[in-house]
Amino acid sequence: MIEDLSRIPVCESEFLQDVSIELGKRLKTVRDAAKGKKLEFRISTTERDDAEWECFDAVQWMGRGEYVQIVVCENGAANYVYREPQAHKHDTASYETYIISVAGWSPYEVADLMRDSLLGDAGVRAIWRKFDQRKKHE
Repeated sequence: MIEDLSRIPVCESEFLQDVSIELGKRLKTVRDAAKGKKLEFRISTTERDDAEWECFDAVQWMGRGEYVQIVVCENGAANYVYREPQAHKHDTASYETYIISVAGWSPYEVADLMRDSLLGDAGVRAIWRKFDQRKKHE
């Protein structure tokens, strides 16, 4: 049996459950905009500071190798990855990545950010850029 990655999975973390429910309420906009494109959701885990954290992953495949991936973890860490489309299959992939903290954000705010990011809204990258944690340490 093949796993259906187009369905939002049930998260164990209460915060991620709330985020995934709110994203599900807003998903029609993304699915309508994504006709013919592949939308995938997964639950994963990551280890940080000797603890294991549940993460909720969402990927919007747009063709020609282009995609947007959003990963939100129960500890409040969130990653954004945008892979630019490749003109030729032998071109080197180019990525835009951001890491932010959504600790203290409501599930509604996180779901809105995820939805807007999956829609490929270029303006939403400015939000990720503004809150990028790596820039604060440079």
